[in-house]
Amino acid sequence: MDWILNSLILFILGSFLGWFIELIHNTIVYKKFSWWWGFFKAPFKPVWGFGLIITHTIAMLSYNLWIKAILFLILLNLHEYLSGVITYKLFNRKLWDYRDEFLNISGFICLKVAIYWLILGIGYTLFITKYINYLLNWVNNLFSPVTLYISMGMIVIITIIMTRKTIIERLKIKLGSDFIQSFKGKFKKIN
Repeated sequence: MDWILNSLILFILGSFLGWFIELIHNTIVYKKFSWWWGFFKAPFKPVWGFGLIITHTIAMLSYNLWIKAILFLILLNLHEYLSGVITYKLFNRKLWDYRDEFLNISGFICLKVAIYWLILGIGYTLFITKYINYLLNWVNNLFSPVTLYISMGMIVIITIIMTRKTIIERLKIKLGSDFIQSFKGKFKKIN
C-alpha cells in the first residue's frame, strides 16, 4: 500500500519537476520562453514522473553504489528509449532527437545523455534520497490513505482533461481526421 502511494507522489512530483527543469533548460538553451514544451499542454511531464519512480526505487536498494550505477545506466536509458519509441509509434512525434549525437540508437538515446542519467541517479542517491524520504513520510503521516488516493485521483483527472485535446490532435495527425470523426459519431450513437 505504501509503495503505491509513494509511487503516486513520486510520479506527480517528478512530472512537475521535470516540466520545470525542461522549462528552464529550453529557455536558456533555445533562448525562447514557452510554458508548454513537448507533448502535453500542462505543467506535467510523465516521462520524468516514471523516471523519478525508477530512480528512487534504485536508490532505495541495499546494493553498493557501483551496482546502483549500473542499474541507473541500464534502466533509466531503457526507460528513455521505450518512452521515445512508444511516443513515436503512437503519435508519430519525436519528443527528443539525438540523431546528431555520438553513439545514438535511432535518435532516442545516446552516450552523452546516458552519462547525464548516470550522474543524475548517483547524485540523487547521495544527496536527495533522504529528503525525498522525509517528504514521503511527512505526506503519508499528514494525510490518510483515502485522502491521498482521492487527491491523486483528482490530479490524474485534471491532467487527463488538460491533455485530452493534445492527445486528440496527435491522434488526428496519426490516424487522420476522418477516423476520429467516425469514432465520435459511433460514440454519440451509444449515448
